[in-house]
Amino acid sequence: MNLNQIILLLSLVIIASGCINGNSQQLEEIRLETKEIETEKTGDEILNQTIEKNEYIESHKLTNNNELAMDLSVLEFGIGTETNASFDYTKQTSQGNTNGFFRAGIPLIGSNQTNFETETYSDEETTYVKKKNDTIEKPEWRDMNQSFDKNPLTLDLKLFEGTESNLEGQKTIKGQETYVISVIQDYNKLENHFSSIMNIYAYEETEETEEAEELPEEDIRQIQTYLFIGQEDYKPLKYIYYIDFDIKDNENEGILSFDGRGQIKSETRYFDYNEIQEIEKNDDLT
Repeated sequence: MNLNQIILLLSLVIIASGCINGNSQQLEEIRLETKEIETEKTGDEILNQTIEKNEYIESHKLTNNNELAMDLSVLEFGIGTETNASFDYTKQTSQGNTNGFFRAGIPLIGSNQTNFETETYSDEETTYVKKKNDTIEKPEWRDMNQSFDKNPLTLDLKLFEGTESNLEGQKTIKGQETYVISVIQDYNKLENHFSSIMNIYAYEETEETEEAEELPEEDIRQIQTYLFIGQEDYKPLKYIYYIDFDIKDNENEGILSFDGRGQIKSETRYFDYNEIQEIEKNDDLT
């Protein structure tokens, strides 16, 4: 589900349910608030060591938060998810629970919000998703035909190979001192990652995920990408990115135009590395 599909989906939400009081909100950019660090290591050296030391990971848990806000000339959209999941790389299985929302509205009038829940289960062959909301009378598992290793929330540090990075300082996360490095990643890679997460964890019956359209450089206002890496064990503890971009409608003009501004924010926290993860296939999943 790419951004164009999200626009269509949320348009259907507002048409079907009308507006209520309240307006969509813009997302805040990332504010690091790091401390200075005395080290001769560079961001590239820290990133390369992190990739080398984590070539094989047995398991971990994570919390992932995603949000998209789109402020267009005629409509406002929002979608957000909060996922708690466990991953076992030795057994190629994962299990997750997600709470999320879709929001759509008309500027200066109001917006409507629909909440939902999803359950996910992945194995080496495929991923199953079951979605619950007020409009689904009998939630059922659906086969997404996407194996465990294609799950967008798996920790794949090879995605950072060859990227440039800078050491920004240090920050304490749950009692652990971390290196904070900024990583240079392009819009396409980040937007595809975000859309892949939404396709699974905010599941809707849409066509197969499409590649993100090329966004002209002049339409990108800002991209921020940061990794927080444990100073002792080089384990990633947090991965966060933020994109602020202009949306230009080249097909419509005036009041029918979808010109506007979009923002994406994604944050993943990793913990309980290499501990036993209790992942069981649901009884009603065959």
